[in-house]
Formats: sequence, structure tokens, C-alpha cells
Amino acid sequence: MNGLADTIYRFRYEYIKDDLHYEELIQEHRTICTAILEGDAEAAVEAARLHIERQREFILEQIRKTQF
Repeated sequence: MNGLADTIYRFRYEYIKDDLHYEELIQEHRTICTAILEGDAEAAVEAARLHIERQREFILEQIRKTQF
């Protein structure tokens, strides 16, 4: 399990340091924070879900690339 967690962390790090994704990440976090500050739980949940889904897709894509 620790090996899997390390692998996922490595890919998340790759996502974060990629200039193409960095601005997206900042905007996603702003959207989440704004929704929370405005008390809009529904918007915060949706923004967080989208943020997590984007990272999940990137990680899965990277895992697929390294398997072959």
C-alpha cells in the first residue's frame, strides 16, 4: 500500500510542477475557497470534485504510460 501511495504522490507532484497545470490548479483552489467563503457548500463540493477528478485522470494517464 505504501508503494502505491508513493507512486500516486510522485505523479501528483509531476502534475503540480507542470506549468500547463499550475495555473489551472491555482484557479481550482480559488474557486473552492471562494465557494467556501461565500457559504456555498454545493459549489464547493462540485469544485472540489472537479479538482480531484482532473488530478485522478492525469495520474491514471501517467500510470498507463509507464506500464507499457
